[in-house]
Amino acid sequence: MTPRIVQAELWQVIPDSDMIVVSTNGSISKDGTLVMGRGAALQARRHHPGIERECARSIQTSIESTRSVCGSWVYGFLVVRQPMHRQPGFGIFQVKRIWTEAASLKLLSLSVAMLNRYARLCPERSIRMNYPGSGNGGLRRDSVEPLLACLPENVTICYR
Repeated sequence: MTPRIVQAELWQVIPDSDMIVVSTNGSISKDGTLVMGRGAALQARRHHPGIERECARSIQTSIESTRSVCGSWVYGFLVVRQPMHRQPGFGIFQVKRIWTEAASLKLLSLSVAMLNRYARLCPERSIRMNYPGSGNGGLRRDSVEPLLACLPENVTICYR
């Protein structure tokens, strides 16, 4: 079983999508919000006003998150909103520690492992996410794709 990688808009309304996941960083600003200024993260802010505050709160309260020496956070993959009553849930998938950096294959590997565990524990959930690390993260898709191969088929990765 491998994820489906499709040329499609992440935000296209799909009736059976249970969760939308976007790639993010670990930078929480002084106002208590996750920096979500580019790519799929910016789109998430436009689709879900206030999501940047919810994301920051989830990162800071997760038992799996750790704060690094330079002030950024490492969390990998987190569910910010559980799916409820035909409303898709929302998750974040870390590819960078600091928003100004390029995406890290090491961090991406951690996030993939955590998403893989979640997707296998919840095989009934249909998860859609953007192609991680390749847009503003600066990684080539051919270097990221082998890391994604372990994800189960209930994960769909969208690219434009």
